[in-house]
Amino acid sequence: MSINSERQGKASITKGERALQLFTDRYGFTRILTERINNEPPAKKILFFHGAGGNGKSLLLKYLQQNACKRLTTEQWQQARALPDNELASWLEKRRADEHLPVPTVLLDFGLPPLNEVQPKDRFYGLLLLRKALGEAVSGNYRLRFARYDFACIWYLHSKGKSLDEIRTLFPLNEVAGLATTTLDAITGNPVGAFVKAALDFGVEDWSERLTLLFAKQGVDKKTQADIRGLDLDRALIDELPRLFADDLNGSMRGAGAPERLVLFFDTHEAFWGAQRDLPPASYFFRDEWLRRLLCELDLESGIVVVLAGRDAPRWAEAKAVQPGTEIPAQYLQLEEVGHLAAVDARAYLQKVFEKTEVEDAPTYEALCEGLITYASVNPDDVPDEREVHPLHLGLCADVVLEAAAQGTQLGADDFARVPEFEEKGAQLVERLLLYAGESLRYAIHALSACRAFNREIYGVLGEKLNFVADEPTFRRLVRFSFVWRAQQRGDEWYRIHDLLRRLDDQPEVEEAHEVLARYYEEKDEVEAIYHVNRLDWVEGVNWWFEIFEQALDSNFYDLCYTLLNIRKELIIATPFKLGIISYSEGRYFQELSFFEEAIEQYEEAINAYNKELEEDPTNTTVLSNRSLVLQCVAELQANLSDHEQAKDSFIQSIENYDMILRIVPEDTAALGNKGTALRCLSDLQEKLSEYRAAKESLQQSIDVYSDALRIEPDSVSCLNGKSSSLFCLAKLRVLLSEYEPAESTYEKSIAVCKASLEIDPDDLRALNNKGLTFKHLADFHKSLGRDVESEENYKEAILAFDGVLKRSPDALYALCNKGFAL
Repeated sequence: MSINSERQGKASITKGERALQLFTDRYGFTRILTERINNEPPAKKILFFHGAGGNGKSLLLKYLQQNACKRLTTEQWQQARALPDNELASWLEKRRADEHLPVPTVLLDFGLPPLNEVQPKDRFYGLLLLRKALGEAVSGNYRLRFARYDFACIWYLHSKGKSLDEIRTLFPLNEVAGLATTTLDAITGNPVGAFVKAALDFGVEDWSERLTLLFAKQGVDKKTQADIRGLDLDRALIDELPRLFADDLNGSMRGAGAPERLVLFFDTHEAFWGAQRDLPPASYFFRDEWLRRLLCELDLESGIVVVLAGRDAPRWAEAKAVQPGTEIPAQYLQLEEVGHLAAVDARAYLQKVFEKTEVEDAPTYEALCEGLITYASVNPDDVPDEREVHPLHLGLCADVVLEAAAQGTQLGADDFARVPEFEEKGAQLVERLLLYAGESLRYAIHALSACRAFNREIYGVLGEKLNFVADEPTFRRLVRFSFVWRAQQRGDEWYRIHDLLRRLDDQPEVEEAHEVLARYYEEKDEVEAIYHVNRLDWVEGVNWWFEIFEQALDSNFYDLCYTLLNIRKELIIATPFKLGIISYSEGRYFQELSFFEEAIEQYEEAINAYNKELEEDPTNTTVLSNRSLVLQCVAELQANLSDHEQAKDSFIQSIENYDMILRIVPEDTAALGNKGTALRCLSDLQEKLSEYRAAKESLQQSIDVYSDALRIEPDSVSCLNGKSSSLFCLAKLRVLLSEYEPAESTYEKSIAVCKASLEIDPDDLRALNNKGLTFKHLADFHKSLGRDVESEENYKEAILAFDGVLKRSPDALYALCNKGFAL
């Protein structure tokens, strides 16, 4: 039964095999997961490992995935569970394949960098990566079906303009006879493995009908398909995908041919936030919302085991305050802290590392090990057996000793006698390691610290451009260091340098590498280039991010926006002004997708950033203007959410900001025009609250402000259009208040201003539309007074104006609607 069902009522040293061979301690965690896999009935709690960075959580998950995911017979489990923790772990490691039932597992690492928009953190592609991994992990006698999710997923991708060859690559390769490939082949008429055309050869209706029939045969009835296709892609379907995925997986696990247990591992949970740890609640919980939606719907009683790791214990129960229904209460979580190594386990680790090396045979071996443990301890002044050892630092110490030995230098305890402060250890150990590694390898490691992930190709590119040895033996030596990890979800032979070390690396080689990588990714047309440009010139990187984000937002490319938001977490933004601009863009994104609370939080972050900038220079009119625009956005959102008093306050603050600008620059026509717009928006809110007198005053002020701007810049089409809009609103309000003669006069003034604007720019769409709307409402007014002849003439004028819009912009939906009303 899923969490939501309960809530709603009952219904190197660390590379590959070598890393796992050196795995030490954590055997109690092995027992916990082994119990999850073998106890009956299945546990109904999500297992979450948390602890400080560098404590070995990622290695723990890999170890558990390889050694603990074994389903035993009842007799075997009775024998195994009686063993002590360390003996149980050893017993499990030695089980042959024919001595247990394998348990399918997948691991999704949220910390891996993206491959264009495909990244584990993404609310669409993260789920799709999980689905692909499951399809490739569960094979043979087992069968998992994702019919409804696959339909929704293919529909989403097709609607986003993805070509069929792109779609094919996102589904499991071994499901050649499966639903996704069968569907695509039937649609395209191409055999599996053949070249898939990038565009459809038939109409959308034909494509949709074929898709409907194919999935109907797979059990997805036409009503379900119609419901899915009727959902807005980025406002509804995207949030429905986790439930569809979970429902399909739950059904498969309860059906014939399903494995008895299935383990889903998720690593680096903190990657959803990057350096942005102090976000307001709505923005904070938006980041991993899709993951919570998925976990809430998974039926753990069906045999699905969920294991996560992250630096901090999750705050999922708090999500109820901002996103009800996505929270995960504490009773559904089992939290396990992954601490530092005990001294006894650190000794066992070093014994494994130095076994059968010349280091082990040295006469000072025992003293050396104690010296390394003291050096890597977070409490080096305590008695030896009570020391807590930092796993990453201990691994680096071992790397230093082994690398020195390889160069003919035998290190002893005295070489680690001076113990620096904890914050300095990582940097010092890396420098000592690279001292023995040789100049070329030292240069390569520094250069690769610029990468969020790298493979042999990138290593070769950096070697060629930066003139260091980039041959295969050196690369193999490099990836054996303790701070180099596999990045498996990027593909075979992808690696990454531990984040703690990357943050410590400020050598000149890193900057040179960023220059090479920026060009490399720009030539490949990947947005990863923005990250590297930002590291070279933070202003240029931020500006580039903003430019692409705004273009994507204006073009409704929301998936690209989401990809850029994940890069934004790692951007260097060094001034409050730039932070304000970026936060404003994020607010626009959330507002477009109707995430209003998140939008308001981002807008408020922008306002706070501008406030901080104004502390340095209160007369900066650019910052004042930006703050005014954001306040206006906040006011409009608050009004939409019926928070009327707050909305009025925000509108008033926005207007006061424009007044501040105008006291500094009285002839700033942009500020005058924006103030006029803010006053008109305020009047609209006042009218809705039946504050008619105040609404009239605000509209009159708006008209006066536009008139002031036009005295300065008579040919400003923007100000003319703004004035005509305010006159139009005032005329409608006067009709409402039965002020008929002033209303008619005001309509005529609005039309006159529209005509003045069109004399300057006959193709201006806003002026044409304003003219049409004013004639249409004037016609309505005349009709209500029984003046049918005048009414008919005004309707005709309105239709002509809307035709003018459609002549210049045939797809202008608003003009089509307005023309329809006039007709």
